Amino acid sequence: QKNKYDEKLATYNARFEVGPLPNLTVRSVQMSLMYLGYPAGGVDGWYGAQTQKALMAFQKAQNIQQSGQPDDVTQAALQKALAAAT
Repeated sequence: QKNKYDEKLATYNARFEVGPLPNLTVRSVQMSLMYLGYPAGGVDGWYGAQTQKALMAFQKAQNIQQSGQPDDVTQAALQKALAAAT
């Protein structure tokens, strides 16, 4: 109860019953952000507030327009940053 797992499970179950599957592009962006040290709230494929906040922080750090969206420019910058980090 202290971690509210029953509520979390109910939320995720409702998503899968009525909604589409998690977005693989969002999942890839989340994984990249997490690897680069931007807390995206996990890698679940759902574009939420934490993912948007992390993406905007990355865009700001890269001097990219802070749209909060994983557009082509942002995805290219993520790939470049990942290559430099490895």
